[in-house]
Amino acid sequence: MLVALAFLTTRVSKPTHADASKLKRLLEYVNGTLDLTLTLQADSLQSMFTYINVAYGVHDDCKSHTGGCITFGTGSIVNKSTKHKLNTKSSTEAELVGTSDYLPNAIWVKYFMEAQGYPIESSLIN
Repeated sequence: MLVALAFLTTRVSKPTHADASKLKRLLEYVNGTLDLTLTLQADSLQSMFTYINVAYGVHDDCKSHTGGCITFGTGSIVNKSTKHKLNTKSSTEAELVGTSDYLPNAIWVKYFMEAQGYPIESSLIN
């Protein structure tokens, strides 16, 4: 849902009929899932998992889009979805830019957990 919403917010100045259809579908999903609950569960507070994904050149100006999340087990504690601020020449370069943009979130969570008394023994980035 976050990725769809982040994408649609970039289309506000020049929306198309397809954008309106996507927004309608998103709102129908939200309305149909009001009874669902968010479950957060940590398998281990010492193991942090960061997932980062990039979509290359998906915007009208050929910029890429990065999405990422951080979890300790079930449910994501940090989510972020952003349009790149620069154009890249390849999907590989876009992946590097996206990873570079999202990594400060993972570093912040690591330092925060350690400040709370939970040292991070393993951190995996996918």
